[in-house]
Amino acid sequence: MLGKVGGIPFEKLSLDRGRRQIDVEAWQFGGDPLPVGSVRSLEIPGPNGPIPARLYLPTTSGPDGEPIATGSRGLLVNYHGGGFVLGSIASHDPICRFLCARAGVGVLSVGYRLAPEHPFPEGYEDTIAAYKWARENAAALGLADRVAVCGDSAGGNLAAAVAQAARDRRLPQPDLQGLLSP
Repeated sequence: MLGKVGGIPFEKLSLDRGRRQIDVEAWQFGGDPLPVGSVRSLEIPGPNGPIPARLYLPTTSGPDGEPIATGSRGLLVNYHGGGFVLGSIASHDPICRFLCARAGVGVLSVGYRLAPEHPFPEGYEDTIAAYKWARENAAALGLADRVAVCGDSAGGNLAAAVAQAARDRRLPQPDLQGLLSP
């Protein structure tokens, strides 16, 4: 241990500061939030309690104002990067909005548990539970039952691992993987 500040271990203060900094920087460099049809916070049942998530749904009309059938669009499950220690739903809001707005798909951003407070495989199990929930609930969300997984850095690693876990646990395979420097 490096010491304490106000009774709180220095490592914990540093980790909290780093997590807040990542969230702030995402908004500073992400620019104004892209508009999407709707955004709402969810809690997904997980192996050790609720998993926080944020659902982005695309707009229901195109640039020309004509209606778009959202039921024909799939759901993209996004796992944030951050070395399994940093990153959050908030830090990856800009990229989730971009994917939702530009690809016209629903995006489910998953707030899996982070190390060191939650050592492996806790966060990994959260990502599998979120994928399974997405598969079971895509139609109820008004989306097609096509479900893809994606992520950047640690999130890309988790997206690939979820596809392998789906195979090993005999779950439906993701329809697509988007892996950004996994």
